[in-house]
Order: sequence, then structure tokens, then C-alpha cells
Amino acid sequence: MSNITTLIPTSPIPSHPSTAILDETISNIRKYTDGKIIIMMDGVPELLSHRREDYDKYTGNVLNKATKGEYGDCECKIFISHTHQSEMTRVVLKEMVTTPLIMFIEHDCSPIGEIPFEQICNMVEHSSIINYIRFNIFHKI
Repeated sequence: MSNITTLIPTSPIPSHPSTAILDETISNIRKYTDGKIIIMMDGVPELLSHRREDYDKYTGNVLNKATKGEYGDCECKIFISHTHQSEMTRVVLKEMVTTPLIMFIEHDCSPIGEIPFEQICNMVEHSSIINYIRFNIFHKI
């Protein structure tokens, strides 16, 4: 599906500089769409300054993988200072997204299972009453 852009915010977590969690998330996204992915790389908040070195290495690793095409159609947007996902999303929507649909997925929350993805996208894109769908993080509500 090329009518959707996936936005992935990422920020410092204890497993960095490893990209394994993001790699798994992107691999799972690719089961549903080959559309553009934009990785929004937040700056390091002051409270997490002890993770800066590992996060900088992680950022370099992600940029390298994206540049080499390991994530498919993918761009990275780096935010130098801590911006938070809401502001990163606002900026990226304004400057980079041209598709009618977006999917927002945290860097550590993969879509998993049998999801009728194309039908859901068609419903959101063409419905006069549905403009978004939110998935539960757990398999049961």
C-alpha cells in the first residue's frame, strides 16, 4: 500500500545502542505495508542525559540501516533537542507526509497478528464517519 505513511517516534531506552527493538517493529510493519516509514528521532531529555552516548550510537546505527535500504522506503527526521512525539508528529505531518493515511506506531509496539490491514485502510480513507482507528496494545481489552 502506497497511500499510507508510517510514523515511528523513537527516544532513548535502556537497550540502545542496539536497534533490535526498532528492527522488529519495522519488520512487523512490513508485513502489512511497503509504504514510506518516517522515523522521528527525538532529542535526549535532560533526565536521560546518562543515555546520550548510547542513543547517539543507536541513531547512527538507524541512519546507516535506513540509508542502506534495510528498512525499505524509509526516512529519518532527527530532532536535536527533546521535542516529544506530539511536536515531532506535527512537524513531520506538515513537512514530510503526502499520503492520505498515516499509521502511528511507537518504536517498541509492533503490529502483530492477523490484521485486515487493507480493509481497515480503505474504511478509514473512504468512510464519512470513521477518520481513525486505534489498536489496543494487548490482545484482549
